[in-house]
Amino acid sequence: MIIIELYIYYIISSFIHELGHFITLKLFGVKVTRFSIGNFFHFNIGKLKLSPIILTAFIEFPSKEFSKLTLAPKLIIISSGALMNLLTYFLFPENKILHYS
Repeated sequence: MIIIELYIYYIISSFIHELGHFITLKLFGVKVTRFSIGNFFHFNIGKLKLSPIILTAFIEFPSKEFSKLTLAPKLIIISSGALMNLLTYFLFPENKILHYS
């Protein structure tokens, strides 16, 4: 049972992490071309990418737009995923999966 709970936590954590990057990319005006949760055995339905087996997550965006940014916005975008995970940990400190014993 703990394996299923850890997998669900991994999916949620991956989504929150990528959401952090997504929000900051949008704040700095960088176009996001794909937000993908799962990259293995997927189905494309328009711009939506569905994957029944989630092993990874990523955001795709034009590198030209990102390279035009100064150093500070780049650092904020890069660190925003980890900061979202940290924020989630502090917002839900009694998560039974994080504190499983």
